Amino acid sequence: MKLNDELRILIIDDHPLITQAYAYAVKTIAEKENINIKIDIAMDCDSAYQNIKQFQYNFVFLDINLPPSQIHNLLNGEDIGHLIKNVQPNAEIVIFTMLTDKYRLFTLLKSLNPLGFMLKNDLTFEDLEYAILKIFKQTSFYSKTILKVLKTYAVSDYVLDKIDRMLLYELSLGTKVKDLCNVLPLSIAGIEKRKRQLKSIFDLEGKTDKDLIEMAKYKGFI
Repeated sequence: MKLNDELRILIIDDHPLITQAYAYAVKTIAEKENINIKIDIAMDCDSAYQNIKQFQYNFVFLDINLPPSQIHNLLNGEDIGHLIKNVQPNAEIVIFTMLTDKYRLFTLLKSLNPLGFMLKNDLTFEDLEYAILKIFKQTSFYSKTILKVLKTYAVSDYVLDKIDRMLLYELSLGTKVKDLCNVLPLSIAGIEKRKRQLKSIFDLEGKTDKDLIEMAKYKGFI
């Protein structure tokens, strides 16, 4: 892809002011670099799904905290990211998030491998424009907090997968363990093993499922 090609960009965020700011920054850079662009906006998992299925994108700007979709089994922006990787493997993912838990940020880095990854609080508008220009040139850009996370967790090898996140989500809804077998590809023994593993990861050995849910919410997994 060359900068003089037309770029199609999808911005996914549930805050209108933020989507407008991203769109303005993208248009500003596009005008400076003489790039033709088309911008689509989605504000939840359902509209994001529809756009991804309908159009081909060069870049997707992705928030993680999004309203879930029961129709398409998408819990948040991380699931949208996996959908993009499966359906449009050539589209580059750029994450913008307010999440601050370092382990949560690291799991997103490992599971989605985004070209850009920025904590919203790290950026001024000038930083945003600079990041977008680098990304348009296929150069990765991570904000300062994300770079610190990379250094901190470089040796970690465990990342919560979708089954882990579905388990946490169902527990947060009050789904009983005996009923989880109907929605997860796990036996009761497998579910209990996953819960023990999650409690260990979150340093909650010996704690209750309620403690696990509260920690998962605090860290931004549900």
